[in-house]
Amino acid sequence: MKKMKLFVTAEGSNEDKLLEMDPHAHVKEILSAAAQAGLPVPAEGALVFLEEGEDAIELFEKILEAGIKDDSRIHISRCRKIRVTVHYGRHEVEHPFPPSATVGRVQKWAAEKLLSNEIDRKEHVLEVCETDFQPTPRTQIGTLVKNGKCELCFDLVAAVRVEG
Repeated sequence: MKKMKLFVTAEGSNEDKLLEMDPHAHVKEILSAAAQAGLPVPAEGALVFLEEGEDAIELFEKILEAGIKDDSRIHISRCRKIRVTVHYGRHEVEHPFPPSATVGRVQKWAAEKLLSNEIDRKEHVLEVCETDFQPTPRTQIGTLVKNGKCELCFDLVAAVRVEG
C-alpha cells in the first residue's frame, strides 16, 4: 500500500518534518520516525495529536484507523493541554488549549473575548509575551512551549500596517 505523508512538529521546536508512514503502522511508530528525523520527541509521556484535535490519539491504534489522512499535520507533545494567557491592555483571559491548536485559533478566541468590534478583531495578532515574536496563524502552539512547561503567554497587539 502507498505510504502516507505526514507533516510532524514537536513541542518546543519550530521545525516540521515530512514523514512517510505505512497507514497500517501504529500511531506509536510516528514517535520513533519523528525522533529518527531529528525532532525533539520526549523520551517519556509523548502524546500524538492531529492538528486542531482536542484529545491525544491512542498510540496503539493504527494510523489509518485513528483518522489520520495523507498530508495531515501532526503534533507531538507531553502536554495534554496548554494553559494560554492572553493580555490586552489591563485585561487578561486564560483558557486551556490542546498543543495542536493553531495560533490562529487562539487569536480568534482571544479577540472575541477582548475586543468589541469585528474590525479590531481582524487587525490584532498574538505576540509571545516579553518578545516581539509574532508566530504565524498556522503555528501549532505546542511548538512554542519551552522546557516542558504546559503554559504560554501572549499579548494581543495591533498588526503592523504597511500603507503605500
